[in-house]
Amino acid sequence: MRLRTLFKKSGTMSRRHIKLQVRALLGFKKRKHKEWISTRTLEYVKQRKATKNKISQTISERQKGRLRVQYTELNKLQLCGEKRQSRMPVKDKHGKLLTSEQEQDKRWTDNFSPDIPPAPEDIDISVEPTHQTRIPLGPLRP
Repeated sequence: MRLRTLFKKSGTMSRRHIKLQVRALLGFKKRKHKEWISTRTLEYVKQRKATKNKISQTISERQKGRLRVQYTELNKLQLCGEKRQSRMPVKDKHGKLLTSEQEQDKRWTDNFSPDIPPAPEDIDISVEPTHQTRIPLGPLRP
């Protein structure tokens, strides 16, 4: 309401002036963190971001090296509480789900090592060098 009354009184307002008025009335947009992100994870992200900013602003190569080591250590931290299951469900040739790890390993072995017939030994392979002919080029025209 106030913005309309200001606009009516002044007649014309610049875009910058309107933005200033809107910010004064509404304030800056605040970001809310997602509920599925824990506060501990947000702290790790902030630490990583701060360390990366320090690396980019530091002049000394020795200090940059130390900060890079610190940054890599922060990258190694596990941000979520759980790791994903490393084993994907595997089905046999008939579509039945294999539950034990031994059965799954056997299926993977069968899948990636199929029975390939050996190559015949009497294949005629030429080992002579190839013959190359050169084509003479005439003078190049401009």
